[in-house]
Amino acid sequence: MDEIVLGGQTIPFTLVRKRIKNINLHIQKDGSIFVSAPARVPKAYVLQVLHEKEAFLLRTREALLRRQQQAPPPKAFVEGETFRLLGRFYTLKRVRTPGVAAEGGALLCGPGDPKKLVPAWLRKAGECVFQKAANTARERLLAQQFPLPEGVQLRQRRMVSRWGSCNPARKAVTFSTRLLETPYPCIEAVAMHEFSHFLHADHSKAFYAVLERCMPDYRARAKILCEEAYRIFYNE
Repeated sequence: MDEIVLGGQTIPFTLVRKRIKNINLHIQKDGSIFVSAPARVPKAYVLQVLHEKEAFLLRTREALLRRQQQAPPPKAFVEGETFRLLGRFYTLKRVRTPGVAAEGGALLCGPGDPKKLVPAWLRKAGECVFQKAANTARERLLAQQFPLPEGVQLRQRRMVSRWGSCNPARKAVTFSTRLLETPYPCIEAVAMHEFSHFLHADHSKAFYAVLERCMPDYRARAKILCEEAYRIFYNE
């Protein structure tokens, strides 16, 4: 691993040669820089690019390290821990009543192993919420006479770099489990975004024309997902 001085900071970086056309820069979890570059590009030019992107790299690195410091520790599923659902915070509380439920500001967990009960409940909650948002997106598109495939499969999984994805060929839409932590209007916006990909697989003007025709306030909803509050997650 090499090192480079940016803004007075000595930062480690790794240079990997790949069969690509452009130089790509990524900040790793440990704060180091990962650089992928074409084989023909001299290392001196790579260093020049790093210096040219100094402000961006330092800003991105600082934001990443700050989020890591603010992030809660991994869940132990003990009483008093904080969870988030649809933008609201809940404190885990053990009770005698069977099952799991969100009431007021408490996430009530009955007898049994909370390490199994709470994740299972969150997953079930995600299934219900994502299905509801998907139904709304579908209804909005059909109301505008846009054709959609039948039998779309909804899935959820942990995703760290996106809120959702659409695979038109497989007729599948996947939601990030992290999305359940955000306000419901944001979840509707993600569902609208992904279902619009059945009409346009890219992010062209035509895609956004469909999206904003069916959800005029889409950009305002999506903007909330870019807030710092939703770069930190409490259910993992």
